[in-house]
Amino acid sequence: MKKSLIYKTAFYLMFLVMALVGFYKGVWQATGSKDAQWYPASLLAKNIDLYNYYLEHFNEWFMRSVPNYYFQFYYLLQPISYVSWDTFKLIWFLINCLLLLIFLIQIKKDFNFGYRQMAIIFLPFFMGYPLILSLENGQSSILILILTYFAWKCRDNKILLPILLSLLTLKYSFGIPIIFGFLLMGYYRSVILSGLITMIFPLVYSLQFKLNFVSTIFLPLKVNTIATARPLGSGPSDLMSLHGLLTDEPLMGINTLTIGLIVFLALFTFITIKFHLNERTIFICSILFSLFGFYHFGHDYILFLLILPFLYRFKYFKILFGFLILFCYSPRIIRLLDIITSETLDVREFMRNKYLVIFNVCFLIFYFFLLIVNDIQSKNKSDSERDTRTNGKLWEYS
Repeated sequence: MKKSLIYKTAFYLMFLVMALVGFYKGVWQATGSKDAQWYPASLLAKNIDLYNYYLEHFNEWFMRSVPNYYFQFYYLLQPISYVSWDTFKLIWFLINCLLLLIFLIQIKKDFNFGYRQMAIIFLPFFMGYPLILSLENGQSSILILILTYFAWKCRDNKILLPILLSLLTLKYSFGIPIIFGFLLMGYYRSVILSGLITMIFPLVYSLQFKLNFVSTIFLPLKVNTIATARPLGSGPSDLMSLHGLLTDEPLMGINTLTIGLIVFLALFTFITIKFHLNERTIFICSILFSLFGFYHFGHDYILFLLILPFLYRFKYFKILFGFLILFCYSPRIIRLLDIITSETLDVREFMRNKYLVIFNVCFLIFYFFLLIVNDIQSKNKSDSERDTRTNGKLWEYS
């Protein structure tokens, strides 16, 4: 009983420390929440075409709140877009903390974890950089995290699943791969409905601003093309960032990268159909594919908060956990080395080093296939045991 209280206290203390650091960096500091989408949402509230306004005025844009999210996000933000910037930062921070707490409590309940397990599993993220960076920058990653989990929980609900999947596309670098995973799982009706629901938002937008509907569908992608062409830097472990570090090819269009991603998706589809992969495997692999296949900064890797509970009892869990400890604490390690050696070490440059990115990408791809191989081996073992039992019964009664 005493130990349980200690672990419970430690868990909530870690959450509180993380929240306080996130508050200081994301709300208190003047430069905090620079990616939060208050400015584009406030433009929409003033009946201004925010996407085209960005394309015409991106050099004068407010902070780094590039409006490359899909339409539904800005309509969802309307109730809190009328407040001042400082008030919005606080509200958005509190919403993120509440969503994260709901997610953690739900995970504890659904996976029957004790506070000791919760404290251990989520330690890399409570004290590491992805979660704090998400709060510091005012990112939407926590919203994506909880939408993804509840889409999984409600996968058999024919009403809620299409709605949750359509909301996931607000960040299409996550939404599209995860929805593709649900398609491979066989939720065809829900996936099609989610696409139809998603299309309602660009339709409303095109009517609101008297734009061509077809061209409106691709407006966020057009903004994203402009944004990624500017010096925003690369992510720590995705193929798009690696492509930018190794080649001069444009990120968008038909190139080595897009062909490679299409081939990878085709291979994933073939393996899923041929070996009838487990739904959990498909779900986790679709998240992993998003993380290493699409352009992401460090804050997006809080999606591992969802992956870790699923893999806690997986025999190769420790390999992933060790990788995440290094991944989440690497900036802290570099800063410590900076102090010890009195050298000027640039943390951002280190995180974007092409050799480190190659290592991270290779590890995630390796783990992706490790999950698939384990699934196939488990099925073969189950089939073999079933055949053995069947043969034994036939022999016994013959």
